[in-house]
This record gives sequence, structure tokens and C-alpha cells, in this order.
Amino acid sequence: MENLGKSDRNVISNKTALTTVKSSTSILAELKSRIDELRIDPAVTSLCVAFSGGVDSTVLLHALAQACPEEPGIPLRAIHVNHQMHAQAEHWAEHCRAVCTGLQISLDVHAVAVELNSGIGPEAAARQARYDLLREQVRPGEVLVTAHHRQDQLETLLLQLLRGAGVAGLAAMPVRAAFGSGWLLRPLLDISGAEIGAYADELDLDWLDDPSNRDTNLDRNYLRHEVLPRLEARWPAAAATVARSARHCAEAASIMEAVARQDAAAALVGNRLRVLALQELPRPRQNNLIRYTLRRLGYPYPTGRQIETLIGGLLKARGDSQPQVCWPGVQVRRYRDQIYFLPDHDFDNADVRSAYAWNPATELDLGPVRGCLQVEETTEQGLAQQFLEKSLTVKFRGGGERIRPAGERHSRTLKNLFQEAGVVPWMRGHVPLVYAGERLVAVGDLWVDAQASSRHGERAYRLDWRGHQDLR
Repeated sequence: MENLGKSDRNVISNKTALTTVKSSTSILAELKSRIDELRIDPAVTSLCVAFSGGVDSTVLLHALAQACPEEPGIPLRAIHVNHQMHAQAEHWAEHCRAVCTGLQISLDVHAVAVELNSGIGPEAAARQARYDLLREQVRPGEVLVTAHHRQDQLETLLLQLLRGAGVAGLAAMPVRAAFGSGWLLRPLLDISGAEIGAYADELDLDWLDDPSNRDTNLDRNYLRHEVLPRLEARWPAAAATVARSARHCAEAASIMEAVARQDAAAALVGNRLRVLALQELPRPRQNNLIRYTLRRLGYPYPTGRQIETLIGGLLKARGDSQPQVCWPGVQVRRYRDQIYFLPDHDFDNADVRSAYAWNPATELDLGPVRGCLQVEETTEQGLAQQFLEKSLTVKFRGGGERIRPAGERHSRTLKNLFQEAGVVPWMRGHVPLVYAGERLVAVGDLWVDAQASSRHGERAYRLDWRGHQDLR
């Protein structure tokens, strides 16, 4: 096992002598205060410590075990994520099990597969895999507790600043936030790394040292080892003062969120923004509303240039044009007077198979864009049973198709019907056309051919088309 003990504490500032180090009693008091806040919240059911085995999470787990006795209190457990990226990873998991056994705390160990070729770098990929796992494992009403401290907050804010983040990013890490089915709590954000180290020394704790924490090719480690010691040598209170700035940014971000919700009430419907409502806003509020929309839909943010292109290109486009702006994970399109935020599907080439033989007794899977088809009996007018007894084929538009919808006297082109119904252009080629022999008998679940429609007293069936991308 590598460096199990008290040497080489990288998280502690080189200026420990300039820092007022709290005793373990003071850190316990800080945690007890946070726990007391949780006790009065009836929605909180339990605590779960994200336990890596490093000095920070070791101190957190030990202090919580003292501050949160089983009776009275909130149930406490721990979770360890094995990233499988180091030869000692299994030994680290065993160490964490031993620590938790000594503290009489249950531990769950989970291995994750880190996608190293994701393009975001190994550090970010490991963090994403870890948080995805933790989000899944948090139980309803549970609080995930992490050991982020004051220097972590400083590093996060500097990284966000260097990435050109807005005030939401510069707010860095909040003390408490919604997370999965529960919450995320960072009770040590007002505690320094030196204070955590002093607690570990005072109580003679053992912890793990991950050698990757010394790899200055990683951005956060470069800041930690090369930049922050110089900053804190010149400005010893840098972590505390920057934390204040982060809180100011958090306040500003909350105001922007409130303004965005107000603007969204008039402009946002599902995954669509009304162009006219967006045009009425000044440019900063347009930017704010677009970012709010992306955040609400769970899509990644664009660059500043892409935001400018989105606003300039989509808002100023002619009503009959179909402009779009794309970036990884997202495409934004305009149709008529609405702007659509969509997943990054290749609508022009998705699910390119042009025809399917279909037994209507089974469900037909057409892919992530086109969804799936099945038949259900209905008491209303629908497709006559005799047409389901023929060989059915599902095709897609090639151009020139016509149908006479039930209740109408004349046949019409699908182009005309789609336009009239407001079906977005990028989905028109993905609406399933159901043929019985050579006859087009149904267009998705939108229209049934008049001659294939059931008569009064006949058994009728409807096409259930679901799981496809939005049509309007």
C-alpha cells in the first residue's frame, strides 16, 4: 500500500505557520452545527460520506462518527468509489473497509469504468464517473457529505475563472445543494487544509496518499502545487477572501436564476422558446434565459461565440427559414416562431433504414429518433381489422405521398398535411408510413386513410406511436 501514514500531506498549505489552526474540538463543533441544521429538516433521512481514504475524507468520516452518534441522530454510512485507474486501487478499497470497520460504519464499495477517451481529460472523466455513480447511489432523503475544504473552493473558483465561467461557475461549490434523490453537503468549506491536517495529527489518524495528486500535468494539481503556495505566501488570507467572492457570485447567480424563471414563464414551453418573447428581452437577459433553458433541459453550455451565433442567427432569421446552431450534445433549431433545443441526433441520417416488414402483433422498434410502433384495440374509430390481416410494411417519405384522412373528401399530400399540422421539418422524414400492400393506410398516429378506417360496429385498432422525438 502506497504511503499509508502521515507523510507528504499535499493538501496542507506551506504557510501552516501563518494559519490559525483549529483544534479537533472546534472542527467537531462546526460539524455538529451542520448536523443540527439537518436534524430539524424532516426530509433528511440519513448521511452518506464520500470516502476516498485520503486525509480530508478520513478526518470528515472520523469527525462525523463523533459528532453524529447513532442515538439520537441520523444514520451514517460511507461509500467508496474505485476508479480502477491505479495499481493500488484494490488495496485502497481494503484500507477504507478497515477504517469503517474500526469506526463501526457500514461501507459500500463501487467500481466505475472511467472513459479515458472522452475528450475531457482523465481528471474530469474520473470526476464525472464518480459523481454519476454517487448520484445513482444516494437514497431518497439522504445527504451525501463530501470533504471539500477552503483550499478546494479556491482551486475551483480559479479553474472556473480560467475557463471564462459566468457568475454561476464563479459561485464555485455551495455548502448544500440538491443531488440525485437527496442532497449534497460540504460542511468543511470554512475549514482550511491545515486545520484538517492538524486534526489528523492530533488524533493520530491513518490515511491514503494517491500519487496522482502530485501530477502537475493535471490542472487542479498544478494550481495546488505551483500556484496556490505563491498566492498564499503573498496573500495568506486568499482562500478566505476568495470564498467571500464566491458567496457574492452565488447571490448574484440566485438573482439571475429568479429573473430567468420569470422570463421563462412567458417564453419557455417544454423544449421550445417563443421567438417573439425572447426578442422582447435585452441581450443580457436573452443570454441568461438561454443558459437557464439549457440547464433545465440538462444540456451542456455553448461557447460565448455559439451563444452570439444562436441569438443573432436564429432570432434574426426569416420566418420561413430553418437555421440551426450545434455543439457537442446539443442542436438548436428554429421553425416558424419557436426555437427548439434538441439532443445531438443526426436527423438527416438517423435510422436510415427505409422500410420494415411488420407483423402488427409485435412491437416494431424504429430507433431513437423514430421511436416504436404497436397496435392497440380501440372503442373509437381507427384502422379496420381487415387491413391488419394483410402484409404490413413501414416506410418513410420519399416525396409525393398522398392520403385521404378519415373524415375528409379529398386526398392530400403529406407535405401539405405536415405543414398544416405544424410538424417540424426535421421529423417529417421520420414519421412512419404504414402500408397494407400498396395502400398507405396510416401516417404514424396522425392520420388513418378513409378507406382503411373502421365502420360503425366494426372492431377498430389504433397505432400507438411513442418514444420518438417531438413532432411539434
